[in-house]
Amino acid sequence: MAFGLSKNDTKSDMAKADAIVAWMDNRDKGHAQDYYFGSKEQCSGRRGSCPDSKFPDGRDSVTLLNAAKVNGYTMITVKRPQVGMDQRYDQHVYSDGPQAIIWAIGQLNEKNEISYKDIMTSEGNVFIDFARSPQWNCPQPADYEPAPETTTTPAPTKKPQHSRARQASRTHEIRVKELEDLWNLPPLVCPSDKTFRAQIGPTGGKGRFHTIRKNVGSVAFYINGILAPEITLERGQTYTFVVEGGNDSETPSRTHPFYITDDHEGGYEQKTAAEKKKVKIFAGATANRRGNYTPTGGKFIFSRGTKSIFRYPDLKKLNPSTWYKPKTRYLLNQ
Repeated sequence: MAFGLSKNDTKSDMAKADAIVAWMDNRDKGHAQDYYFGSKEQCSGRRGSCPDSKFPDGRDSVTLLNAAKVNGYTMITVKRPQVGMDQRYDQHVYSDGPQAIIWAIGQLNEKNEISYKDIMTSEGNVFIDFARSPQWNCPQPADYEPAPETTTTPAPTKKPQHSRARQASRTHEIRVKELEDLWNLPPLVCPSDKTFRAQIGPTGGKGRFHTIRKNVGSVAFYINGILAPEITLERGQTYTFVVEGGNDSETPSRTHPFYITDDHEGGYEQKTAAEKKKVKIFAGATANRRGNYTPTGGKFIFSRGTKSIFRYPDLKKLNPSTWYKPKTRYLLNQ
């Protein structure tokens, strides 16, 4: 699949476009390449739609952050500079208004390059304002509202025992169907720069967080584009977390401080003094002289003395969280 920026500011034009082509191979390994769509044909030498790296003065400025197949969706997260690196082959990402974009889905050839075979492309002109205020407007799974919990006392009955057995069987079938609908997210692959980007997004209804907690909020942290994944870390390494959780003190719904702790519930500020004494905060918040914690930044070094399981919930709210599973040796990006 490809997503790109049109060189024509007035319409979505695939010719001469700067694009990112991403896919997952037969081993479910993710790939992403920087492309220049010179013409609507597969790459031949330096003609057609080719990776930037095939041109003497071109370079691949795309970095793969994560790739996963989740609940029938292929999710690939990448990053690229806002300012184009190659004057001819790259396009800047505008910050002063809408920008024309293109997208396409198709097959790769034997060289793992785009083939323009059975291709499906964007229709008409599509514009995106990359500088607008952030908001989540991506398609979501069907909304899920858990049934209200009620306590009832059944009336005495004289129904045969086999009727109760059939009812128990139907209940079991419903439960199995609910478990089949839950998302199964693979662990997050650690980027080579050891940088994780945390952003706020929806919890995905019953699909994801109901595999972790029964009661969930409306938002949660996405790490490198994946909803609350498990992350494997190496002891003794330094990791960077770029957090976009909001910092509007007057609007609680827009404030989601990020911190790393051994507490699975989060919402540290709402806990009692006795509850706070049982919680250990590793990073993301500092205590003042009175012992009150406030959000902060800084480095997180996973040392040998750090506990083996810790979590990243919301400092203010009892939001759902997930956890890291540190290893004593580095298992990723090998």
